Amino acid sequence: MQAVPFWYSAAGALAHVLLPWAPLRGKAALWRAGQAEAWAKLAAFKRSHAERPFWFHAASLGEFEQAKPVLLALRKRYPGVPVVVTFFSASGYEARKHFAEAELICYLPLDTGSQPRHFVEALQPRAVFWVKYDFWLGYLTALRQRGVPTYLLAALPKPHYFSGLKAGYYRRAYGCFTKIFLQYPETAALLPPNLQARCIVTGDPRFDNVLAGVEQAAPVPELEAFRAASDRPVLLVGSAWAADTDVLHAALARLGHPYRLVVFPHEMHADYLERLKGQGPGQVSFWSTGVRPDADVLVVDQVGFLARAYRYADVAWVGGAFGKGLHNILEACAWGKPVVHGPHTAHFPEAGRVGEAGGGFTVADVDAAAHVLQRLLDPTFRAQAGQAALAFAERQRGATARILEAVGRQI
Repeated sequence: MQAVPFWYSAAGALAHVLLPWAPLRGKAALWRAGQAEAWAKLAAFKRSHAERPFWFHAASLGEFEQAKPVLLALRKRYPGVPVVVTFFSASGYEARKHFAEAELICYLPLDTGSQPRHFVEALQPRAVFWVKYDFWLGYLTALRQRGVPTYLLAALPKPHYFSGLKAGYYRRAYGCFTKIFLQYPETAALLPPNLQARCIVTGDPRFDNVLAGVEQAAPVPELEAFRAASDRPVLLVGSAWAADTDVLHAALARLGHPYRLVVFPHEMHADYLERLKGQGPGQVSFWSTGVRPDADVLVVDQVGFLARAYRYADVAWVGGAFGKGLHNILEACAWGKPVVHGPHTAHFPEAGRVGEAGGGFTVADVDAAAHVLQRLLDPTFRAQAGQAALAFAERQRGATARILEAVGRQI
């Protein structure tokens, strides 16, 4: 394995120089502080754990959720082996910094100079599980040189990875993995022939996590009461942004407001909550001030149970895709609900696959939203779409078991 390319090392060195000048506010400030703490956390971990750990690296929260089923399965199979989780982003770290099933959770130190080699040598991992992307060549090269079994979970190579200016970068990154666990079989053909032999189609472990969540979900009595209070179908809006609810309310107005709404805002900004209060037809109830089961619109201004709430929907509208990108649709699919969303789905390829299966609907504007929501008022069509969404999720079940079988005795 050749050394890390000069251009990559130079970019890392520049990032290291600029780190002290990172802005001292918001997530950037959290990331900067976390970078400074990573080495001390690693030293404390090594003082108390002699056993070589399993190491999981995830860019952020979504990638961590893909790895979690594999992590928990390894904990069960190897109860004496500690687990280390690293994140690149503040969003992932802040959300899971107290995750109970890992002995060390920290930021990944910058991939510059000798830091990757020193981190790998100090950690001495038994096996490494990298999630999807976030390829840091210094770390991957150090692991390869030390002969550490290194696996890529939920791999989703893209057509542009192996052509053009970035081809060398991706060839080198993928070439560092012992095995590459693909989400979908057709993506294997995107890799160079010499790497295809390392590929195994296992699926996405997130589905195991989500489907298990459905099986273990506790009821939500307030939503049970809300659903039972009327025969009108319930449309649940998950991770709602203003752009979503603006389109949705305009579409529903054209249809005469045939649905009752349950709205989970993505962020609890006071101005957006006030806007929701003024948009809703009829009576609007807020979770924080007491749920009125007979309300026309219920705004859930509380976090923590959206995944369970999809149980009580007839139709799910998942937000984000009228802005930066679609949020998670997997929970809605696992509950067997038709999924409606906006057009920006490039970073969530499952949306297209659910649509092809007949369980998902992309709407680009008010006209399209009104058309789809009108069709979903038909109970037969709605049930068929929900069954298609659930069948798609069920077809992905079992990725965790396939990954552990492929890893076998290598770890």
